[in-house]
Formats: sequence, structure tokens, C-alpha cells
Amino acid sequence: MDPPNPDAVTTLREFISYLEELSRHFEREREGEDWQHWEIGDYLEAMAAWLRGTPVLTDARAEREREIEQERPTWRGVAMLFDAARVYE
Repeated sequence: MDPPNPDAVTTLREFISYLEELSRHFEREREGEDWQHWEIGDYLEAMAAWLRGTPVLTDARAEREREIEQERPTWRGVAMLFDAARVYE
């Protein structure tokens, strides 16, 4: 089963639904290749590493600038962080 799509998140309500669906996805798929981290500390470190690494990740740079590096990040941008940490090492 595919993980939830962070591109579909624009509101707080959609972000809450996204987190609930992401949690269900983790429970179903944690033993597969869809999740690189099974401990919360590893997951949070991956989130920080993705933020540190995106300036050199060409595909992610423009999206990060648009969705995260604003004075007020978007809910989609926050969802992107959670999705990136799911697979970033």
C-alpha cells in the first residue's frame, strides 16, 4: 500500500488526516522497504538530515524554498518533512 501523499495537504485538518494515515501506513508497512526508521529518534534525525541535505538535492531545493522556508511554512511543507523522514537516511 502506498504512503499518504503530502501533496494533498493544504489545511490543518488535512495535515491531521495525513498524520493519522501515515501512522496506519507505518503499522502496516514497517517491515517492508517503505520505512527506513523504526525508532522515533532515528526518524527525527532523518527529518533533520533531510533539512540539512536539501540545499544540495536539486529536486527538493525549489520545493523546500516554496513550502518550508517561508515566514510561515505551509501544511504541505510540514507534511513533506514527515514524508521525507520516512525514507531519508
